[in-house]
Amino acid sequence: MSLNNSILPTKINRFGRRDSLIKQASLDREQNEGIRRQNTLRSRKELERSLTICKTLLQCLNDESVELIKNASEEEQLNLLLILNCLGENNREILQSALQQFLSIGLYLNNLEIIPELEYSKDLEMRAKLSGKKWMFLEVLSKIVVENSIERIELKNLFLYKENNVNSTIWFPHHVSELDLCAHVVVKYEPTEDPKHPGFGDKKYIERRSELNKIANSYRFGEPIPLIEYTEEENNTWKIAY
Repeated sequence: MSLNNSILPTKINRFGRRDSLIKQASLDREQNEGIRRQNTLRSRKELERSLTICKTLLQCLNDESVELIKNASEEEQLNLLLILNCLGENNREILQSALQQFLSIGLYLNNLEIIPELEYSKDLEMRAKLSGKKWMFLEVLSKIVVENSIERIELKNLFLYKENNVNSTIWFPHHVSELDLCAHVVVKYEPTEDPKHPGFGDKKYIERRSELNKIANSYRFGEPIPLIEYTEEENNTWKIAY
């Protein structure tokens, strides 16, 4: 008795589902990276339109530094690690001038290192741990990049970044009060800009989300918990949820 090959079951690919999940994860990662990059570019444009930062300085800053500056408040005392790469024959004079400007504007210098570049002996890297207000950093760095040949400027929050010679350790809050030190840390992924998110394109939802975010980010440990006036629609939603 012969079997009709047309009715034989086809060979099932045992890895089909796994492959599809891996592919989807890869696509999601690429999409999220694209969204993060779009958010950073938007932050650069917002800072460029503002009067607080010059375009030349903006070009020298990396993405993380742009986000740090954008989210820091004017009243906040910043404790930053400044990494400044200097080019040219007169780089030592430039770094000496930069150091003098840091001190003259009122920035407090906690630590200073001058490191020669391994590949280019004439280039130097300055690593300075500084404390001061946001406007101090912007004013002095803007002046430095306009007057000198600076390749790159990187800013790191010292509360989240601690050096220990070769190895670096990540700081994390040990008490609920220390969460206030993380208020400026934001996720670059914004769900309202993800086409897969239910709130994508919903102007009313986006505005309300922004309003609640501002209230949450302004809260500090020990203060009375803010009273939120929820709308009737929001209350009805929570009734259904619970």
